[in-house]
Amino acid sequence: MGIYLPLQFMPGTVVRLTINDSVLYGFVAHSTPERSYFRTGIEVVQVLIGGSDLSQLLKATLEEAMPEVELLEALP
Repeated sequence: MGIYLPLQFMPGTVVRLTINDSVLYGFVAHSTPERSYFRTGIEVVQVLIGGSDLSQLLKATLEEAMPEVELLEALP
């Protein structure tokens, strides 16, 4: 997953990203300066999927784009 961040993280740094009511776990693969931000690649290894419509869209996208990632359903 690629994101732009205002801070640079070293490769190998463990990260947790929260998107609505879902949480993605992974580590930084690379962080490259680009203008005033850092283009950061994150290797996602596990996702805790929430129950919102946005989270269900995230789940469908991840299942298609990254089938090797472990998806766990959040408890209601």
